[in-house]
Amino acid sequence: LHHLGEKNEAQAMFTRVLKLEPQNQVANQNLAASQSDGVTKMKARNGKAEREDIVSPTTPQSDKAEDDSVETMTASLEIPFETRTQANIYSDGKMHTLELPAITKLGSLDYAVELAQAGKHREAALTCINAIELRPTHPDAWFYLAQIAIDAGDHRFARQAADRLLAISPNWDRTLALDNFLNEKAELTTSDIEWPGLPTEIGESRLTVCMIAKNEEEFIGQALASVKDVAHQIIVVDTGSTDRTVEIAREHGAEVHEFVWNDHFADARNHALQYARGDWVLILDADEELMAGTLEDLLND
Repeated sequence: LHHLGEKNEAQAMFTRVLKLEPQNQVANQNLAASQSDGVTKMKARNGKAEREDIVSPTTPQSDKAEDDSVETMTASLEIPFETRTQANIYSDGKMHTLELPAITKLGSLDYAVELAQAGKHREAALTCINAIELRPTHPDAWFYLAQIAIDAGDHRFARQAADRLLAISPNWDRTLALDNFLNEKAELTTSDIEWPGLPTEIGESRLTVCMIAKNEEEFIGQALASVKDVAHQIIVVDTGSTDRTVEIAREHGAEVHEFVWNDHFADARNHALQYARGDWVLILDADEELMAGTLEDLLND
């Protein structure tokens, strides 16, 4: 996108990746490149070579006096990114429009925006929480939930949302701006709105195991049994089995979702991922098993 001149779209894509994975160095480097038009300017300062005019949005500078990129927070209701349903892909010398899979719409905040703009703060907050239930580590939803509360004049509820955001995206510029905004309040105001309860905090990382299967009755039982002690959720996407594959999967506690095979494994995987609720996802073939040593390594990781 950057090389095609779509600089803003490229930056937006890398910024969203960094919200979910603040330590993603590839996204960090590409964002820096897009912000500097691909040119890394170096200069010597205090005996060290430093990048000029490139500031990572996920890494706040230690000297705030020299950092003009720190985002400031206002009490206005900011609008999060709109859900995209298409993407432009350059291939074979042409630009192609690609319909994005359903998983990209998971946790959409579009309806929350409509409600918030209409002054329906409680309903908008509930919509954000529903999005968080679908995507537990959803920084946009936590941030927007806090913004809704601020717009309603309830800084105490905003503080609760901000604390949860700090736990999952502590270095995001919007997280820091929100935290600073609330810390500067002499007193946290409240409102008479009966806010919905926040989702329960997750004490440990959860693992979702996904399998794509068709007529795997001979092997799928052993495969599922090998992950039962580590998986918090097991998803089997069946692409048209005519044997006992689906029955066996359900006997092992797996969620079974049907998918019409279209010769694209990526589409089948995306279909599985839209149902995943874990913090981590393991894609396993139906004829594979996790050995004991592998299980221990996985748990340690």
